Amino acid sequence: MSGIRSLARNVAVRSPFAGFAQRWSERRYAKAAPNFPEKDENGVPIPPAIWMATAAGHTDWQGFLRSGEEAIAVFSAAIERHGGDFENAERVLDFGCGCGRLARYAPSYTEAEFFGVDYNHDLLDWCDHNLPGCFSLNKLHPPLTFPENHFDVIYLLSVFTHLRIPTQTEWLKEFQRIVKPGGFCLITFRDEISASLPCTGIDTDQLERDGFAYHNNAAEGSNLISTFQTNDHLTDLVSPYFELCEIIPSTHNPITQAIAILRKQSD
Repeated sequence: MSGIRSLARNVAVRSPFAGFAQRWSERRYAKAAPNFPEKDENGVPIPPAIWMATAAGHTDWQGFLRSGEEAIAVFSAAIERHGGDFENAERVLDFGCGCGRLARYAPSYTEAEFFGVDYNHDLLDWCDHNLPGCFSLNKLHPPLTFPENHFDVIYLLSVFTHLRIPTQTEWLKEFQRIVKPGGFCLITFRDEISASLPCTGIDTDQLERDGFAYHNNAAEGSNLISTFQTNDHLTDLVSPYFELCEIIPSTHNPITQAIAILRKQSD
C-alpha cells in the first residue's frame, strides 16, 4: 500500500494538479497540528499552523521559531565576519519572507528599515498585520519595484532550493541591481552534502555531471520542487554578479543548508 501511495504522490506532483495536491497536503498538516500559543515569549504573534505549513512544510511552531532566530543570527555573524555591519544597515530585504520566520527577529539584530517580499499574498497579508516592516508582493520572476543600489543586505532562506537554475540566474541579476556597492546578498542552497542523504531521491549522476539536479521538478517556487547544486556550480552561477566571500557547508551551520555569502563589488 505504501508503494501505491508513493506512486500516487509522484504522479500528483508532476501533474497539472500539483498545486492543488500541495495545498491539500498543507491543510492536512495544519489540521493535525496540536494547539500552540497565539504569541511567543516576547509577545509577537505566532503564525497560524496553515501558514507555517505553507512556508516551511511543517507545523512544529517551536522549531519554526527557533530556526528563524538561528538563521538571522548566522546571517548577521557572516556579514560581520566579512566586514559588513548588519546591526547598523540602512535597509534590509528579506526575499521570500513567507510568514515572517526571520522577520519577527529582525528588530533584535538590526536597526535597518526592514522590507519583506514574497509571492504568496496570504503570507504577506499575515506579516503586514502582525510584524513591523514593509511587505510587498513579488512575482516568480523579476523585476522588483525597488530602485538601484537600495539595500545594504538581501537574504534568502530556502528560496533557491525551490527555483530552477534559469530563475535563480534571473534573480541574481536583479539582486545585483538593487544591492548597494559593497552590500551583501546571502543565499541558502542544498549542496552536494545534502544531496548525499538517502531520503532525497536525487540523481547523483546528474548532479555530478551538470552541477545541479531537481527532485519533483514541478510547481516552481513551492515546496514541491527541491533544487540541489554543487558548490562549484553555485560559484560559477554567482560569479558574473557578485564576489563570493564564503560558502558555509550545510553541515557547519544550524540551518542545515549551505550558505553563500556574496558581496557586490564597490564602484
